[in-house]
Amino acid sequence: VLAGLAQQLTTLWSNASNVESWLPVLLETTLLLTSHPSLTLAHTANSVWLAFLKHDHISKLPLVVAVVPRWLQAAAPKVLKVSYPSSRANGVSDEVAYACMDYDSEQEFAIFFSRCRTEILDSFSIIVEVLDVVLSRLLQAEPRPCAAAGLRLLRRCVEAQPRSPLLLSLLLSLISALFVFLSCAYSQLADEVGKERGRYIILYKSVILRALTWNDSTSSLRACALALPALRAALAAGRVGAADASGALAAVLQALRTHGQHDANQAALLALAVQVSS
Repeated sequence: VLAGLAQQLTTLWSNASNVESWLPVLLETTLLLTSHPSLTLAHTANSVWLAFLKHDHISKLPLVVAVVPRWLQAAAPKVLKVSYPSSRANGVSDEVAYACMDYDSEQEFAIFFSRCRTEILDSFSIIVEVLDVVLSRLLQAEPRPCAAAGLRLLRRCVEAQPRSPLLLSLLLSLISALFVFLSCAYSQLADEVGKERGRYIILYKSVILRALTWNDSTSSLRACALALPALRAALAAGRVGAADASGALAAVLQALRTHGQHDANQAALLALAVQVSS
């Protein structure tokens, strides 16, 4: 019912009235379903978020924007890979209990979980794309954004340690979008940020090199596309020492051996290796 209402709402939004009176209730209800132990309910709730985030007007509402951080916190655990419970004993967690009730076999659970995980990550990708577009225009904005706040956000992203390659891929995109704050910081904070700038570049490089070792050619290829310009900037800044450059080259060569069977991957990795070694 909730998903159906959301679909109708996005279609007939131009006729909506008194939005401030009922939209908070709808958002809070959807948040509760997103955080529910049942993957089926969380999947249904995500269809609502996906519809809202794709809508030109709803996605810009202050009420929706304000609830996005809470939605991310509730949805993130749902994309972590889990296995179908091997036992239906009493006293198990709520997630296991609902998995046993909702799915009759491991195969049925695996198919649904894969679809649910993909759709939630699609929602995450929308947030990444929006952030990328917004941050790409920061340098043209007047007044200039607060570079210190941007660097704090960049620090939090760099310090995150997601285990899932897909989450790491999204995180890498976020860091790439936030990289513009280094330019802002250089012009606004001058010498105060000089030393910090080099440290962030090195930290950013470490995230890239970690991504290059993924056991997934598609993700590794995406990492290469982001890694080459970022690592080039790190080397050009003169903040990467010999030991760091050697470690970078070792990681690239390891990735080349693992993922070099694809022509595009091989070309990107070889270009990166040449950049590091030179």
